[in-house]
Amino acid sequence: MSLTEPEQGDGSDWRGLIAVCLSHEEHLSPREREFIGSIRSRATLSAKQRAWLNKIAADAPGRDLDTLKEALSARLEELAESLLGTPNADTRRRREWRWGSKGSVALVIEDHGGRARGDFFTHKSGRGGGILDLVMHGRSCGLGDAIRFAKHWLGWDVPDYVPRPISENVLAARTAKREQRQR
Repeated sequence: MSLTEPEQGDGSDWRGLIAVCLSHEEHLSPREREFIGSIRSRATLSAKQRAWLNKIAADAPGRDLDTLKEALSARLEELAESLLGTPNADTRRRREWRWGSKGSVALVIEDHGGRARGDFFTHKSGRGGGILDLVMHGRSCGLGDAIRFAKHWLGWDVPDYVPRPISENVLAARTAKREQRQR
């Protein structure tokens, strides 16, 4: 999602920008906080409201989303293993790593065939995306928490952030799959 040119869709695509703004809420002015609070429950935004939301998100202090994605991409292999565990040795390739007994979760490690480093796809659910989508999948969280987690993981200053634990159900399912794969 671009901060300057939001995607067109069902009208709710700007909700991700709200998450970006809230990921650095401590730096928002009272007026910006009030604005975000007033638009959170709306179904649509006017062009002027969308433009202001884009500006607030783009003015995130310190590092912007492109810089965050570049930093994550530079440590992609380490990030992937910390989120998803060791890739499946039988389906792992030089350009693409896979997880799951049949390689249902795929991550591009080296650009090829129009796919960029960090592109991720899970065949089981038919979903995928970029590197922040990988974090969202691995942490079972939304965009705002994925951004905060990524900044924390990189060692960037994220005041008062403690990563939420992954639910017991998700951890149990992942452990069971890992054990099944090792048999």
